Amino acid sequence: MPNPATTVLNIGIAGLDASAALSYNIYNMLGQLVASGNDMRIDTAKLSKGIYNITVKTDKGTFSRKFIRE
Repeated sequence: MPNPATTVLNIGIAGLDASAALSYNIYNMLGQLVASGNDMRIDTAKLSKGIYNITVKTDKGTFSRKFIRE
């Protein structure tokens, strides 16, 4: 995942291929859900500038990371 992101955030997880099933939720720093989906390429252009948490769920587990939207 690029950090910071301006318009696109790409999800990359070791051992996970591009056709794997996944879902994600993006939360602002107040814990409010601001975006969700199931694509490995996320359009972040609609998010306001700031810091976000992303949680990705796959068949290999759940992963969480912070990223900055510039």
